[in-house]
Amino acid sequence: MIDTLLPTWRTDPIGPLASDKLFSDDEPFVRAVQGLSESLAKEIALRRIKCLTPSPCSTLMWSHYADGHRGICLEFDRGNDLIGTTQQVKYRKTYPEWTNPYEMPNPLDLILTKSEEWWYEREWRIVATPLDGPLKICNADFVRLPDGALTAIIVGAASSCYDEVTSIVRTHAPTVLVKRARKVPYSYSLVIED
Repeated sequence: MIDTLLPTWRTDPIGPLASDKLFSDDEPFVRAVQGLSESLAKEIALRRIKCLTPSPCSTLMWSHYADGHRGICLEFDRGNDLIGTTQQVKYRKTYPEWTNPYEMPNPLDLILTKSEEWWYEREWRIVATPLDGPLKICNADFVRLPDGALTAIIVGAASSCYDEVTSIVRTHAPTVLVKRARKVPYSYSLVIED
């Protein structure tokens, strides 16, 4: 079976020997998978993942990620270069395929895949790295936002810090709007008010 998954081994002189070894002894295969798993974990740890959704009115998102509607939501300009680098998350029943145990899978396949149970998030991700470029991590954990990227801060419907957030934003980022999420009466929904 491994032989059929790895057609390039047919033309590689070492392929049949390696294939034979895989079928007769699991230990090299287990060591290879463990080694690659550790390398992959290190590659993923180098990155910082910024998660976004186009759904600021999702009650589940506010419940899961904003302390039960007491937190804030950041609104970004979709036309901004940084936000333009977002990649859509794929929702699946199974893990991404990794057919060659001797070849490093693409870390982005793992970073951009989630269980289909989370489909309602409609998530997009910015994956930042320590490499140079617009997605370079600075100050250990942060990605610098270009001017104009942040357009608004939405304060949660159950938050008591609307006035405090407004004061901070007026002082430090007067071009950024402050909005508020409000629960719609007699409905399981939210509306965002300016």
